[in-house]
Amino acid sequence: MQADPVTVRRTSAATRGRAAPKKPERLDRERAVVAAASRVSDERARSLLADAIALLPDAALEKFARRSFDAAEIRVPKVGGLLGAAQAFREASVRGDYYESFNVNSKNYMNESPGTRAWIAECRRLLAPCERAVTTGKRVGDARTAYEIVFALVDQIEEDSGSIVFFADEPGVWQLGIEWEPALRGWIRCLVATASPDELASELAKMLAGRGSSHRAKLMAEARKIASLEQLAALDAAGSRRRRRR
Repeated sequence: MQADPVTVRRTSAATRGRAAPKKPERLDRERAVVAAASRVSDERARSLLADAIALLPDAALEKFARRSFDAAEIRVPKVGGLLGAAQAFREASVRGDYYESFNVNSKNYMNESPGTRAWIAECRRLLAPCERAVTTGKRVGDARTAYEIVFALVDQIEEDSGSIVFFADEPGVWQLGIEWEPALRGWIRCLVATASPDELASELAKMLAGRGSSHRAKLMAEARKIASLEQLAALDAAGSRRRRRR
């Protein structure tokens, strides 16, 4: 049976005038963990909450997230990838988005402010894809930049502890909980993969004189193990120059 042309035209017009169904907003599971962690003060409770979020199916995560967070906190960024996330983290940090103080007394001096907890959680969330990039060998240039953004922010916190995050008691980057040896190993692998011989020697020397000084022997061995012949020659030449200056 053939359809009535008038009915077909009316149906088509109605369909054209109706907005297409809106795609559900994608939620970032790791950002949900960050958002949740920033609202809980106890470290054990934060760990349990993170485990619970990891086990939630997508539909349940969406319901949980809608009730608990602002959508902007947990939606998947549309553009930028690792590099965009690192740049956004730097901008938010220097803008003071994570700085949240409170009146310190004898009962709460061991506490972290929600802003400080959020910075720590976001920093860890950013380092995780850096480690994956090192493992897969993909986008190591972006991973190197992301590592260096994190290192620069930590240096800024060390120089001026009140510039980015709030420490209630003794200020210090040790409170950030960054595992420096694996982070620096990851950065070195990215550096070797992306730097010229002279740049490798120069940047490695700076890091080993500063943040990496306590792991100097291990980090230098890591660099030499994977460096090209040209890079090894540059490292040897730089070492000779330093020994002559002593």
